Amino acid sequence: MSGGSPRADAPEAPAVSLLMPVYSSGHRAAAAVARLTAALAPSGPIELLFCDDGSPDDSLTRLEALKAGSSGALVRVLSQPNRGLGHTLRRLIAEACADACVYLDVDLSFDPTHLPRLIHLLGEYDLVVASKYRGAPCRVPWQRRLCSRAFCWLVHRLSGTRVRDIGSGMVAFRRRAVAALGLESEGFNIHAELFDKVHRAGWRVREEPVPYVHSPGSFHPLRHGLLAVRDLIAYRLRSARQRC
Repeated sequence: MSGGSPRADAPEAPAVSLLMPVYSSGHRAAAAVARLTAALAPSGPIELLFCDDGSPDDSLTRLEALKAGSSGALVRVLSQPNRGLGHTLRRLIAEACADACVYLDVDLSFDPTHLPRLIHLLGEYDLVVASKYRGAPCRVPWQRRLCSRAFCWLVHRLSGTRVRDIGSGMVAFRRRAVAALGLESEGFNIHAELFDKVHRAGWRVREEPVPYVHSPGSFHPLRHGLLAVRDLIAYRLRSARQRC
């Protein structure tokens, strides 16, 4: 594995760290940096932290070039052999400079101009979730919507959470608090584990409506959805055994 610069090397401590897993999506990173920097310009220094999860294309090369040519925002790049979304996100959380963090899909399907609002809400809530199912404009293919609803129904049955957008691609949180939850998931099931543990810990959770436009990515609803269901059931069985 290769990492970014140590935290002490940052020229100015960022107020917010934006965490973006990358798998064969490095071609979207430059546009993401431009949109995110513009959206958070009044918020003080920000960190844009990418982690390439063993992409088979030129994503890592694109990210390294973007870091070398960046100005203004602090851009850091991590890389690793392919380990899955959960492992990648857990590493991003561990490596972030700021305590206020936002996990983001690099395609920015959620409107990033709403980021300042989500970060502001961290003063009242422990976890703030951008939601495409709470009244904001939303354009999602019916197949993806159907799979998402089925997975959410299962998560709701296996845990007490009532968060509707379980797989949200924009979630704000405090790094130290999430790190203390002891997340373990390696794959897409990281979302379900997070909301289950947050519910059991009694966190205050806010789902904030944010406009959403679907963008094709590496997640395939049927194939990855079934894997997430399998991993979710395995996680719940482990949790039950640990409490016995």
